[in-house]
Amino acid sequence: LQRELNAYLDHYNRERPHRALGGLAPLEFLAMMQAESVPQRVSDVLADYICLLSQLSYAILSLVAPERGWVRAHPLLGERAMNKDLETLVKDALEPMGFEVLEVRLTGGGKHRVLRIRLDTADEHPITMGELEQASRVLSLELDRLDPIPGSYRLEVESPGPDRPLFTRRHFERFLGLKARVTAEGGRFTGRIVRVGEESVTFRLAGGEERELPLGSFTARLAEWPKEPR
Repeated sequence: LQRELNAYLDHYNRERPHRALGGLAPLEFLAMMQAESVPQRVSDVLADYICLLSQLSYAILSLVAPERGWVRAHPLLGERAMNKDLETLVKDALEPMGFEVLEVRLTGGGKHRVLRIRLDTADEHPITMGELEQASRVLSLELDRLDPIPGSYRLEVESPGPDRPLFTRRHFERFLGLKARVTAEGGRFTGRIVRVGEESVTFRLAGGEERELPLGSFTARLAEWPKEPR
């Protein structure tokens, strides 16, 4: 394993002299390892190593940055971020690794808060337990490093599930013909996805009535799961 690690690090620094390992963002490094199909046992060790480097760099910056205003200027290190900033943090951490972030929710209170992250894969293959574990580990390190949530909480990283959120045109195209639970102006309804246009989605209600809604004007979740993976 040590020989493999040394060989890969030598190869990396030789092929990318302008992006030496110590100067590479840890999440970009993890995404690069995935793209280049680095053996799992090598990538596991390197992932831990690069995240430790990142934490060390952050600790040094935290000591010297106040004189330069760096910490105050950083969007996730000034005022504690919650809703939208949490979503940005999660996307920045996981999207370069090939994940699609479907939902970021901080729920509960006191010692019972839960940060729930729902993920899919960008290439639409069924997400695996190994991928969820990898995402959870990387996100845990990033949350520890940036510390955007005061107090204690539990991190849960999940697959899309049968009630997966739908919000992009591609989501509705992918699950065309299935039922969705929709919340829109005027109330909630369950309807079958029957048409997907450039900027709208049409649902057929139980009585046969069709309702067309502009994308972005409503929220929706699957109300049934396809028999075969999509």
